[in-house]
Amino acid sequence: MLRVTVPKDTDWVHLRQSLSAVVRRRGVAPDDVEDVVQSALERALRNLERLEQAEKFEPWVKQIAANAAIDRLRAQQRQPRSEDLPDHLPALVDTPDTLLSYADCVASFLSLLPEADAAALRAKDINGVSFADLAAEIGLTIPGAKSRVQRARRRLAAALTRCCTSLAGASPEPFEGDCNPCCD
Repeated sequence: MLRVTVPKDTDWVHLRQSLSAVVRRRGVAPDDVEDVVQSALERALRNLERLEQAEKFEPWVKQIAANAAIDRLRAQQRQPRSEDLPDHLPALVDTPDTLLSYADCVASFLSLLPEADAAALRAKDINGVSFADLAAEIGLTIPGAKSRVQRARRRLAAALTRCCTSLAGASPEPFEGDCNPCCD
């Protein structure tokens, strides 16, 4: 097997500038360009064995950077923006006190879930247990444990949505059960 290495005459400063231009042309925000370039370089160096000819290193890395830019833009499109939230929901916040108050609120909703779901969420999302350890603890395969956690997250999200939207008067179906006042 032929082992390709980075060409010794690679001008790293010029390469980073070229990659930055590629990423900017794809529409990545200026504050994110350097992160995307760094990610592309890391990806290229990790996958260097896939490159067949050393002289094609620069175009190959540019393609990786273009793909990384597209990946970044797609990831950002999946993130909700504050202006996309309904009027009755607060904007996204990230202060420690606010997040802790939300954590207490969400924890109180766990009692609305089946015990197996609540236990899986407590273990994974609150206590930080790995999927492997969770699977062993509850007697499932790792994919089974992942499915349990995903299903539990969907059920928790549904309970929060039903309760909090009914308190705000936005839900056509009232929540069946006790709503937590933290949704006010």
